[in-house]
Amino acid sequence: MNDLLFTQGQDNLAGIIGEIYLVPTADVVTIPALASAASLAITGDIVLDTGKSWKRLYFTDETGKVDFKQLGERDGRALETLLSIRYPKFNKELIDWIRSVQNGTLLVMFKMANSGKKFVMGLTQFDISSTTLTTDIPVYYEAVEGSTGDTRASQNGALISFKYTSHHGPIEYSGTVDLTA
Repeated sequence: MNDLLFTQGQDNLAGIIGEIYLVPTADVVTIPALASAASLAITGDIVLDTGKSWKRLYFTDETGKVDFKQLGERDGRALETLLSIRYPKFNKELIDWIRSVQNGTLLVMFKMANSGKKFVMGLTQFDISSTTLTTDIPVYYEAVEGSTGDTRASQNGALISFKYTSHHGPIEYSGTVDLTA
């Protein structure tokens, strides 16, 4: 166990910013080790198959968030992490995108508004004394609620969410995000 402290008076914005990055777990070739077994942080790069890249998912500013909660009973606890965003337009691209992710396993990356740091969902440390990570407990596309809207002032588009359940939450990632394939 470590101390968990907070310095009052510092900036601490809520939410996530930028874009979401996603990649099918089948496209992952190499996962870097944790910086140390006691810290859920990666400094190396997640290497993808030749010709594969992280895909970007736009979301409307101030509509993205990550919620987490503890699950299970004593001696069998886990952490469920739910990332949700709002995509602002109902169109063919949205419908095609939903079809492409709805039944696959993913790694999902987001950036924190309070620090600019990136975090990856879908990597798991099974042995708390090891630095080894695996994609054996991936992220799943959880749900979508979409609409065309009914009045000219209505929102159209979709609320999209992803779920990850593991021994721990997302892992801090300071490696590169390969968007070129």
